[in-house]
Amino acid sequence: MLGRGYPMSLAVRAAGDRHQLELRARLAVTRAAASPAEVDDRARRRLDVGELAGRTLDVDAFNVLITLELALGGGPLFVCADGPLRDLAGMRGSYRLAVETDGAIELLGAALARWSPGRCVLWIDAPVSNSGRLRELIEDRAASWGVETRVEMVPDADRALKGRELVASADALVIDGSPRWCNLARAIVEHDVPSAWIVPLAGEP
Repeated sequence: MLGRGYPMSLAVRAAGDRHQLELRARLAVTRAAASPAEVDDRARRRLDVGELAGRTLDVDAFNVLITLELALGGGPLFVCADGPLRDLAGMRGSYRLAVETDGAIELLGAALARWSPGRCVLWIDAPVSNSGRLRELIEDRAASWGVETRVEMVPDADRALKGRELVASADALVIDGSPRWCNLARAIVEHDVPSAWIVPLAGEP
């Protein structure tokens, strides 16, 4: 239905009613679905992590780290039609440091050291609760990563990331707002968290 121009809300409602899906299942479908044109476009602009060496990488920090926290904590992550892993959680302006936060930051640092971007900028939404503490945790560890890393606190990370040459995020708005994107969180999960709970809602784009 998305490929025929129907809006997401109508397509999900039709599919959900037909298959008698509960609310959380409908949310999963909404997060996972994309039109064929969107799938093709995002696949064309996706850069493999093996091609990061020497490039500047702008990271949607909350988006990537929450995915890694869920992977470490055993929460479900859904393989989506356009390639990223997405979840059913939503910050809604609040974020709590979790038992897995330190581990998620360490996974990110190890990935940057492994794939060697020339420079990494992590963008954090300043209005979100505990954003300042997260920044401190990242900056405390970043010196050991061997990659020039900077943390930027901004009113709206999605807006700040728009137009950046190469972004790391699973947020469709961020992905579509830049020329290139990297499926960083999924690459880290597949490389470092083989026990993660991955739910395949779509095949490979």
